[in-house]
Amino acid sequence: MLSALVQRIVVGLDRVDLQLLPSRIAAVIMRGPPPGPSSEGCAENDEQPIVLSVPAQFRRVGLGIRMLIPGAGSPGRAETADPKLIKLIARAHLLNNKLAESGSEYLADVAQAEGLTSSYFTRVLRLTYLAPDITRAILDGRHPRDLTAQKLLAHSRLPLSWPEQRRVLGFG
Repeated sequence: MLSALVQRIVVGLDRVDLQLLPSRIAAVIMRGPPPGPSSEGCAENDEQPIVLSVPAQFRRVGLGIRMLIPGAGSPGRAETADPKLIKLIARAHLLNNKLAESGSEYLADVAQAEGLTSSYFTRVLRLTYLAPDITRAILDGRHPRDLTAQKLLAHSRLPLSWPEQRRVLGFG
């Protein structure tokens, strides 16, 4: 039934357009005969289609390309939680607890005990100072779509100011 309603689907670089014919929609609403390619082809050719546009993005996934269409969530926001981001936030808090419980005065000692470089240890540790709403958004999957664990770690000098964090990470 759905394919009978659609006159044409146009896939663009940033959106997908569905062209629907009003006469076919009316036939479905009135519970008339199942709509299909009409014998009145010339009447449909004169009819102005209703165009429904949906934003879409193309992303390389492995060896293929996947079309991403935002769901009911906010545009540009992730629809599900990113397991790598959640693991990174959890690791940051775990390392913070280990640092607090350690008897050492030096970060390098705790990093070495965990089998991590001092640089990586401090970059992860800084994530415990994220604004609580940013942490909650990451855990709930409401973070910006382009925020990844790698990108979050790349911000090695995240500002301590929560409004500035929101701006830098795309939450503002």
